[in-house]
Amino acid sequence: MKRTTVILSLIFALAIALSASIPTLAANFSTVTVSGNIPKTLEVATVSGTPVTLLLTASGTVDSTAALVNVSVTTNVKKWHLGVTTNNSGYMINSSDSTQLASALNIKSSGAYGGAWHSLAGATTIMTKSSGGAGFWPISDIAFQQTTTIADPAGDYSILITFTGTED
Repeated sequence: MKRTTVILSLIFALAIALSASIPTLAANFSTVTVSGNIPKTLEVATVSGTPVTLLLTASGTVDSTAALVNVSVTTNVKKWHLGVTTNNSGYMINSSDSTQLASALNIKSSGAYGGAWHSLAGATTIMTKSSGGAGFWPISDIAFQQTTTIADPAGDYSILITFTGTED
């Protein structure tokens, strides 16, 4: 028993001696913060190279085109709307003498997001996403309608239409 006590005392003394001579290793660490920025995107695309041709008559009738425009919105923004503006305050202009038709051009989205006809005489919203708007949104079958009168001069008429996506 005495021999066991002596051996344990020696082991204990050796442990104390070793711990005093070996520096205690403290935890050494460094941190880094990783961050990134996902910019908001709201991209509007139309099918390029597809002009819309209206068959205008001077009989005072309404012409709705059979040629439809497809628009898509790709976004990571949750609330947005799709607006439409024109270069001529909504009126088709005669290319030879710059006269305009008596009535403004009308537009509507007749596809899945259908609605009523809207005059393009001012800025017009044809689609609104008030929640859950992030993703890909195909907006098919946007139609145009033009009313003509017997007083509208003969000629070739045109208008430039711009689709704009805006975050709300």
